[in-house]
Amino acid sequence: MCYGSSPLMARQAFLHAPGASSAAAGCLAYAAATLFFSLILLKPGSWRDIRRMRRENLPWFLSSAVLVAVSQAFVYASLAVAPLMVVTPILQLSLVFRLFLSQLINRDYEVMNTAVVIGAFAAVLGSILVAFDTDELATLPGVPPSLAALLRYRLADH
Repeated sequence: MCYGSSPLMARQAFLHAPGASSAAAGCLAYAAATLFFSLILLKPGSWRDIRRMRRENLPWFLSSAVLVAVSQAFVYASLAVAPLMVVTPILQLSLVFRLFLSQLINRDYEVMNTAVVIGAFAAVLGSILVAFDTDELATLPGVPPSLAALLRYRLADH
């Protein structure tokens, strides 16, 4: 739930603290993630599992860490300048790329089944639907009146 709502939280932070930079937000997010990961290292057996990893995997972990950091910098920068309804559908498209790349690179170790594909499709479709203007959706032909009323409902008005 926190992962899915993080763009909303970041966008709200940018709107309510316009003087703060996206770099500061990224540093704060990474500091929190590092603290959380440090707590996981206190779990018995964690260090043993880390030491048992093969050295040949190190370039994969390092390159993924750098690429994730760069991508998150772009996410925070986009949330600072663009509307959330534009950024969120684009972010959800990353699921499609993850599915494709996991099959290309990690076919033997990545779980890919119907539930994963349906979940990714639902996430992308949902984020695209959220970006549509609900007043326009409510006026489409064939929309039942009850659904049109639900689409026109505004939380701030009630």
